[in-house]
Parts: sequence; structure tokens; C-alpha cells
Amino acid sequence: MGRIAYSLIYSGQVNKLAGEETKTCLFCHLNKKAGLNILDTFICSDCEKRLVRATCDDRAYQFYLQNLKKFWHEL
Repeated sequence: MGRIAYSLIYSGQVNKLAGEETKTCLFCHLNKKAGLNILDTFICSDCEKRLVRATCDDRAYQFYLQNLKKFWHEL
């Protein structure tokens, strides 16, 4: 993405903190540096780990599932 400051992306904003680019996570809405970029959407590495570990009977699983459905429907 290069050095873009304060540009809007699908899941939120690209921000510059201490000279480093951060993106807003689709799930936790925190600004993070590391994670997955899917099209114009960002999932931080912490949420990615929780998503991968979630089982169908976890409460968190339903949260991730609903947010992913919203993401795919908006494409």
C-alpha cells in the first residue's frame, strides 16, 4: 500500500503511528501493524489466531461468523 497517511479503507482507516502504518481490524477495531489483508479488509494477527482456534460451540465463533458474513455480503 505504500506510505499512505489517513486514507480510508473498507474496514476502517489506515493510520500512521510513530512513523509506521497501522490498519483498523474488522473484528476488534484496534489499529494494528500485523495481520491479514483480504481485498481491502484487514484482520489483525491476534483476531486471526482467535478465529482459527474457535470451535463451533464457542461464543466467539458466532461473533466471527456474523462479521465475516457481513464482509462477504458487502462485496
